[in-house]
Amino acid sequence: LPPASGPNGGFAFELKEFEDLQSRAGVGLALGGGGIRSASQMNGVFQVLLQHDVLKKVRYVSSCSGASWFLAPFAFLPEAFGIETFLSGPPLGAKALTLPVLRDLKEGSWLKAAGNAKGDGELLCAACADDCCLETCQITACCPSCPRLTLRAWNQVMAADYLEPFKLGSQRSVMALPVGTGSHSRAAEAMAGSSVTVNPLRRGGPYPIITAARPDPSAPTDSWLPVEFAPLACGTPVLDEKARGGPVGGGVIESFGYNSLGPGGSKTGRTEVQDGDEVSVIPDFFVPLALAAGTSGAGYTLILKNKTVAVELAGGPTVQLWSPADTTSDNNKLSALCDSGPNDTTAILALLRRGVRKIIAPFSSRNALTDDITSLTGNSWMPALFGRNIVAPTSEASIDLMNRNCKVFASSELDSMFDGLRSKQREGGPPVFQQTLDVFKNKWCGVLGGWQVTIVWVYPDLTDTFRDNLPPDTKQKLTEPPKVGPITECVYNLFPIAKTKNIAFSEKEIDSTFPYDATNWGYYSPELCHLLAEAMANNLQEGMGAAQIEAFFDD
Repeated sequence: LPPASGPNGGFAFELKEFEDLQSRAGVGLALGGGGIRSASQMNGVFQVLLQHDVLKKVRYVSSCSGASWFLAPFAFLPEAFGIETFLSGPPLGAKALTLPVLRDLKEGSWLKAAGNAKGDGELLCAACADDCCLETCQITACCPSCPRLTLRAWNQVMAADYLEPFKLGSQRSVMALPVGTGSHSRAAEAMAGSSVTVNPLRRGGPYPIITAARPDPSAPTDSWLPVEFAPLACGTPVLDEKARGGPVGGGVIESFGYNSLGPGGSKTGRTEVQDGDEVSVIPDFFVPLALAAGTSGAGYTLILKNKTVAVELAGGPTVQLWSPADTTSDNNKLSALCDSGPNDTTAILALLRRGVRKIIAPFSSRNALTDDITSLTGNSWMPALFGRNIVAPTSEASIDLMNRNCKVFASSELDSMFDGLRSKQREGGPPVFQQTLDVFKNKWCGVLGGWQVTIVWVYPDLTDTFRDNLPPDTKQKLTEPPKVGPITECVYNLFPIAKTKNIAFSEKEIDSTFPYDATNWGYYSPELCHLLAEAMANNLQEGMGAAQIEAFFDD
């Protein structure tokens, strides 16, 4: 999949293979990262779009980090589950949100699953589990009688918390397009005779792109290349031809063939696999939806500098990767994968690789906007899209590389976006701002450039109106300081830096930090998950208005 000319870049095959997308509006949703905080907020965005009957018109949805924990079950939701129930119906509005109402989440809803999640405790149990237990193993393609560990501790927890409630947590599964498509038929044929099942994309929904990242061996310091998990194909859609040891990336392969050693060239003597070639590969293990969703949000692996052995020992994701640009490259080997945040915390680049012209981009945040632009640039990697990131993913030297890898918009436009958001706030409304931007070419992120994109930025700051309309019991919670459980208190005593970073190690409730709640390791109460969704729904609903939302989807 080398970048090609045309409105969809090198991804025209998706529209050809999945013709349902051609009837949709040319709109994409970019779900920014932020752990369970972001995932809960994205639920609110989808509630609004469902309420206005435009969710069915969305062509693409891309997700970064924690937002993938929401997108994965939404996109592949089995027919036995209803979309309206999954999203908890339409937003209720601030006046209805008493604590009992916030606590009363619908069975079969994502918010119910999120409110029941107990991430950190489960992670410890999974990390200590016996790797020889067949419950944590998967039959490999090459040896049907040999057990093979598929999901290590991190992805086991993500599967249990966010996918298993919707019967999507199986490790013995692969992704594909809906039943009846060529993609599904090929996947089913490849899995014939094994215990591996095919998880089909839900009909009538958008095409999901779950993003992750991989180390770039050509960089002298920490740098990442994009990885995409999608129902039709997975891989690294950009090519680094000059990486130390040989080419890296440069294409995608059907999802059931991902995580394999290279095919070893072709009968013609070529060492590259060209667009449209059919190859035979043997996956180390088949990649399930749980690995895609969990890997996208595996932020802790960044601390390990993506060292493959260290990531494996820490329960993180590793897969076999090979470059179609050179099937003999020394970089064709087992590699660690990580959270997509340092590569693109907004998930916008995956949409721009497909030439999308209209994007709704809700993004989560750890702090409120003020008149100082560093309230935006000092707490997010998002400014890298404008070449103005100042926050180091792992080391100071990685800042410049991140700006190089991600810049697709003029630097000055970040000021325009910030001023637009702040202006909306000063007027008393939610920080929602629509902006039209020239798209620049950037080979490092696979964006061809040369067109304009209209983006609706949706920031999570709480409006005075929403706060004032909350019932007294809920409003009171917003004034209370964060509670610290016994486990968290113990960690704070041992590691004071954890307290300065506001890291939670137990259940997080509604408190004075809302809606900028810490997401590290801890888990959220049902009330907090629900209120985050409602607050973000309010921002999109009030910030755009019904007429503008519906007009945005008119081609």
